[in-house]
Amino acid sequence: MGEFVIGICEDEKCIHDLVKELLEKYAERRNIEYKVLDFFSGTELLENTQEMDMLFLDIVMPEPDGIETARRLNQRGISYKIVLLTGNPDYFKEGYKVGAFRFVTKPIAEQEFFEALDDVTGCMLGRSIVTVYQNRMPYRIQEKEIYYVMAEGAQTIICTKNESFRSEQSLKEWEKRLDKRLFVRCHRSFLVNLSKILHIEKDYICLCRDYKVSLSRRQRKGVEEAFMIFDTRYR
Repeated sequence: MGEFVIGICEDEKCIHDLVKELLEKYAERRNIEYKVLDFFSGTELLENTQEMDMLFLDIVMPEPDGIETARRLNQRGISYKIVLLTGNPDYFKEGYKVGAFRFVTKPIAEQEFFEALDDVTGCMLGRSIVTVYQNRMPYRIQEKEIYYVMAEGAQTIICTKNESFRSEQSLKEWEKRLDKRLFVRCHRSFLVNLSKILHIEKDYICLCRDYKVSLSRRQRKGVEEAFMIFDTRYR
């Protein structure tokens, strides 16, 4: 997915710092790269022009408060997810009206904070764009469109719902490039998209649209563990 850009708009420094500490711990556990944009008022946030993937937004701040700030952001047509920070559940209704994706209650608990981040990152799995080729013509597709990648000599075949594409990159190079939360090596010749798995058999994996890919005995345990984590965290 690349670098994850996260905004924090919280006027209380101690809470602002706590959110940053929890983000660091989350990134270490989930093995993701991220960048933080710091804001200490709604006005400061509304003046921002940098793109973000998500925003932690405090509700109770000097004017404009978090609800009004979120309303103005949505009027601009923002695409990132807003997680509202509040110690008062009475704000939930207003928060949903302005498009809040989730709430994290104060005092902030690590588990609830991590669950909110998992929900946001889960929505973003596979959004990165890759370039593949068909009849020597380049096509740009999202990672999540890929069902599996198959080695063919030194090259690879990338299979999507209805089409297949060719790549000069090796399977090993694709393994390094694709989101490890979404793709797993299941055989020396195959990488498989975990979100496309229907069920796992003894020596093969059944995917959507009746696709089947080989599963080696050596890779079976790792695939089962990766699928269980994906199913629990991102499904």
